[in-house]
Amino acid sequence: MRPRTQRAGFVTAVVIALTAGTAPAGMADAPSNDPPNGQKFRVLKLVKEYFTTRDKGWMSPQTSLLTRGQLSDGSVGAQPLRVARSVAQLADEVEEERGLRAEKVLTGFAEKNPVQIRGHKASVTVTTGTMLAWNDKTLGESQLGDTYEVTLEREKQTWRIVGVAYQPVPSTEGNEGPDKPDEATSVPTPGTAQEVASEVLREEPHATGTYDRAAAARYASYWADEWRWSSALNEYVYTGGNYNPDYEKYDNDCANFVSQALHAGGWPKKSGSGLFQDPSDPAVWSDNVSGIRGPAWNWTKAASLRNYAADPVRGEAWKSGTGAETEDIWRLRPGDVLFTDWDPNGVHDGSIDHAMFISGTYTELGFTEPTYSQHSPHRRNVPLSIGIKIATSEPPPTDPGDGMGGQGRKVIWHPVHIKDIFTG
Repeated sequence: MRPRTQRAGFVTAVVIALTAGTAPAGMADAPSNDPPNGQKFRVLKLVKEYFTTRDKGWMSPQTSLLTRGQLSDGSVGAQPLRVARSVAQLADEVEEERGLRAEKVLTGFAEKNPVQIRGHKASVTVTTGTMLAWNDKTLGESQLGDTYEVTLEREKQTWRIVGVAYQPVPSTEGNEGPDKPDEATSVPTPGTAQEVASEVLREEPHATGTYDRAAAARYASYWADEWRWSSALNEYVYTGGNYNPDYEKYDNDCANFVSQALHAGGWPKKSGSGLFQDPSDPAVWSDNVSGIRGPAWNWTKAASLRNYAADPVRGEAWKSGTGAETEDIWRLRPGDVLFTDWDPNGVHDGSIDHAMFISGTYTELGFTEPTYSQHSPHRRNVPLSIGIKIATSEPPPTDPGDGMGGQGRKVIWHPVHIKDIFTG
């Protein structure tokens, strides 16, 4: 029986320190033009404390924030308090349905988190990263990273957080690669880490080849890892992103990331020929097509990549649909790809918007499910059941849908099984 996925509070960048008395990674970084006790420093410190305290709910639902809405140097309003409580709700449901509970959680923040103050109001754009260590060691650690817009108001010298809004990554349909795709990209009717980093990737095509699922999954897992061990600090440090320098990166990097993993698994690049090779050519798959046109659509746009991957010479499109309509999403294996149609505005429209790479599996309570890794936003080794909760759960009352109560997306899932033997 597959896990229930429709009933949870939305949480993406879950963030918490290993111990209650430990300041989260990056807590001391204030805006460079602000003195240690300046207002910008205080605002950013309060925001980081909020995210850290909020996500103690992953380990225990009872925290001072959840019960009182009070932080050490400020307070929390009704909407962000509901957002905070949603983490504990999600954690409780995950434990009930999958037997998982976070035992340790690391918190990190991006190096730059812009703070703007105008009079008695402030806003912060903050990027957070999380590493969850589960009670089930067979799953290993999961990572999530997201960006939020936080608004605050000041009464005398005390700041109060009044709003927390998740900043979704735009669809790949319009902002990856050199040009915007047209109707040709819509979905047709379905018929060790160091070894990975130094792995030699293949260039041009062979008539047939063997797809190395393990190599592809290792690549995805490595380049989705936003945490690095610091011998100097004797702790893990959040990097705020992990991108292979051999490739360009994009604001929406999901399809580019999946293509890299497929290439690491053995898929040959197809660059075409000629000075003006058309990047929309359905036969071309490369991060740098022949000539001066940049990456192929099949490489950087999720809709085009789905069509390319589902071509019978290299893959197979399994049944698409909502989570209730297709069981095939649970059959995906490491090396496969899952695409989503969930935009514009959180509603499917017949065009693929996002791609995620299946990098592992997890078995508990007699059920095996895929785990996935991705860019934009960063995820690593996340059980699919949790990812679906994040995407589809409804927001809490009065939350416009951008907060942590839930994205409330109406999703059509498009699973693609990658064949072990490919041709062309």
